[in-house]
Amino acid sequence: HFTAEDIGKLLGILAFAFSFLAIWLYLRWRARNNHVVLDNTKIILASLLYTFAPYRIFNYATRGALPEHLAFAFVPFAFWGIDLLLHKKWRAGFPLLTLALSLLILTNLPATAVAGIGIFLYVLFQERKKRSDGWKGILCGGVAALLLTAFYLLPVEQMFGLVQMERLWRAVPLVQSTPFLAIFTGEALTINSYTFIMLIGACALWIVWFRSGNFARPFSWIVAFIIAAQLPIVTQYLYRFVPPFTIVQLASRFSILLILIAALAWQDEGNRASKQFPIVSWVVVFWSVCTIGLVSLQLADIHIHKHGPLAIGEAPEYATKWAKPYYIWGNSLAAPFENDSQTVVCHNAKTISAHRTAYTDSITVEADPNATALLRRAYWPEWKAEIDGTDANLLADSLGRITVILPQGKHTLILRLQEASSVKLGVWISFAAFIILMGSVLIPNHKKTSS
Repeated sequence: HFTAEDIGKLLGILAFAFSFLAIWLYLRWRARNNHVVLDNTKIILASLLYTFAPYRIFNYATRGALPEHLAFAFVPFAFWGIDLLLHKKWRAGFPLLTLALSLLILTNLPATAVAGIGIFLYVLFQERKKRSDGWKGILCGGVAALLLTAFYLLPVEQMFGLVQMERLWRAVPLVQSTPFLAIFTGEALTINSYTFIMLIGACALWIVWFRSGNFARPFSWIVAFIIAAQLPIVTQYLYRFVPPFTIVQLASRFSILLILIAALAWQDEGNRASKQFPIVSWVVVFWSVCTIGLVSLQLADIHIHKHGPLAIGEAPEYATKWAKPYYIWGNSLAAPFENDSQTVVCHNAKTISAHRTAYTDSITVEADPNATALLRRAYWPEWKAEIDGTDANLLADSLGRITVILPQGKHTLILRLQEASSVKLGVWISFAAFIILMGSVLIPNHKKTSS
């Protein structure tokens, strides 16, 4: 039997392997397309850089962010799709870009946003002749990806207003808004340290590229954007409108682009006969040495601010809008229930039987006057209740749990989670988009056939 920890480790290993395969395939195609000598050793080394960069290790081992860890495998395919489109290979580039963006959306939305920014900049800093094909590709691929993932995005949009995201909008000091300064606060030292060393590497890359006069290349412009987006004044202005808990995370996620750019630049550097700009290699050494040091500190259990085990519960920023803050009322959530297996507590009523599945409850009760049933479920509008086959009203108590008023006598209460209309609509949109996309890929091009 596999435990949850075993499954998490297995998924992490598979994500590492898939990331390596994705970037290896992309770099291999890129070498052939640019008509350079196909050196498998250099491609493997660049692929290893992308797979085991410091941010990747932190993202998996410290944060346990498996969805974002997996998203790294789809970023190379997105850039590969754009490269194909820039070379006017629409038949291969469009579906590849669309598929990569769709998988990114389903895997991790912040990583999707960062990859989207990177793709936009990658096209923006191309030669003028290639830009128009790039813009068309981004527009068509982006729209197609949104339609393909409508089954996921429409319910997300509908339910987004039902959580207390406003709790996240609060003032943030300048010193905590940027990785350049946050490391000196002593707070969230792990994420700030990894972000800081990645950022120092970005600065080193950009300075050398600028001094070498090779500033027109797309890579250097993207790295310049990554640095500029994390400058103190810029972050303080921009992140007033971003939830504070994502400020450091948003800055650190630019490492997704930085790692990809470093891998591509390392490949290009290895293909130069002159070896004039070994800066990427030195940056990789710097990242590696810092990572070894940080991992050693973690294994030695050295902390500036030592915290005990954190209570297990839902993140307060994701509480429903009708619930009180979990970090204040968390202990009250389980108070009425005798143990974790108890699913319902009745007031002025006796529970005869209770059966639960993932999305249903079937409860038989003997109720006195003014009886209520409190269920161990979070209230959502899609929950529907029936008492002896007749619709019943659902209420949310002060902590956001489902409450049902029971009539006097013996009754059977049935609770079901119904499929939202947005889910049904989204599924039909995604299905139609999939059929159209497959048709555009599989149907032969009659123009080329006739010619």
